[in-house]
Amino acid sequence: MPDGLTLHLIRHAPTLPNAQRRYPHPHEDAPLTPAGAELARRLDLPRSALAFTSPLGRARQTARLAGFPHAEAAPALAEASFGVMAGHTWAELEAAYGDAPRAWIDALGDPGSPHGPPAATPGRASTPACRGGWTPCQRARWWPSRTPGRCWPRCASR
Repeated sequence: MPDGLTLHLIRHAPTLPNAQRRYPHPHEDAPLTPAGAELARRLDLPRSALAFTSPLGRARQTARLAGFPHAEAAPALAEASFGVMAGHTWAELEAAYGDAPRAWIDALGDPGSPHGPPAATPGRASTPACRGGWTPCQRARWWPSRTPGRCWPRCASR
């Protein structure tokens, strides 16, 4: 087992919804923009690393362009549903709902929260990777498991 672990968390390079600063619609899987594809190509990651990706095309495209054409798609890494936020920018959401969108985003990022945007996946259901639905140690025996519940993107940022 290695003494330490370097973990690179990359969701995906920029897409058109990102450039428009809006939340994606359910099942929207926009490809990377030309600038996003170029950014993915410039990622300098160790080629010997294990790579896992969301099943979404934009995440797989990012991994492929970053030098990981055989990254394993893991459904537990899929993006949460944003409910009423889908298709809207932050400014549109604040204009329509006031301060509520901030609380919704905080709830989505909390793996124990039963809350989130109306019609969205609540925080506790949107983080299966952090709740034990999938962990890298299932695929790589050397992956440290000393901090259960502290893993992939939404949990690691808390």
